[in-house]
Amino acid sequence: MADEWAVNLPDKKQVRLSDFTLDELVQLETDCDEEWWALLSHPFKSAKNAKYIYAAACKQQGVEPAVLTVRMLTDVFVQVPDNMPDIYEGSIPKEVDAQQTAGSSGAPSDSAGPQNKPEA
Repeated sequence: MADEWAVNLPDKKQVRLSDFTLDELVQLETDCDEEWWALLSHPFKSAKNAKYIYAAACKQQGVEPAVLTVRMLTDVFVQVPDNMPDIYEGSIPKEVDAQQTAGSSGAPSDSAGPQNKPEA
């Protein structure tokens, strides 16, 4: 599971950078002179990036931004676990409880679907 960046706001809300709309990202690209993926990968690469990303997160949630200091950056910009599934089967997310054992085709034993080949 990978981590992603989020912004902690003054009212204790948290905004994941991956939840910015494309319109918000276009504006951030303009404001920061960086491509959106670079901003999401390194949100406080520069003071300018940190300021604009933080302001955009606050605006999105209707929160008045605090004045940031360098000391605050590691409390404001935090890495959180992504919310993507860990296990896929045929590009479809699987429920954690439905994990298959190694060697299982995943098809029910009475299915006419693909079966494991007997070992020679």
